Amino acid sequence: MKFDITQRFDAAPTDVAAVYLDESFIAEGNGPGARITYIETLRHDVDDHLAVLYVRYRFVAHLPAAARAILSPDKLTWVEESTHDQAAHSGVWLIRPDNYADRFKANGGFALSVAP
Repeated sequence: MKFDITQRFDAAPTDVAAVYLDESFIAEGNGPGARITYIETLRHDVDDHLAVLYVRYRFVAHLPAAARAILSPDKLTWVEESTHDQAAHSGVWLIRPDNYADRFKANGGFALSVAP
């Protein structure tokens, strides 16, 4: 399945990128009602040109009984690997499941730009 998501922010692309690369922002994703929670940052290399992040997450939302019959909720963890081109305000990401790699895969790209 392929799809696009557009989000609008009242900030410059450089400022938005800085927030997404901030380690404290990444860890704050565990708010009330979260379905996915932050576990740990495995890699966080950021410079003026390139940023590389590896962040482990866990799915914590309710799983129906039919899903629990084939998936263990304790094993629904993965590492999101992302590479950010700081100059182009764009990048790519890839999900690497810790378990169930035959049933779970995702990747994509992103771009930050000034809205017309």
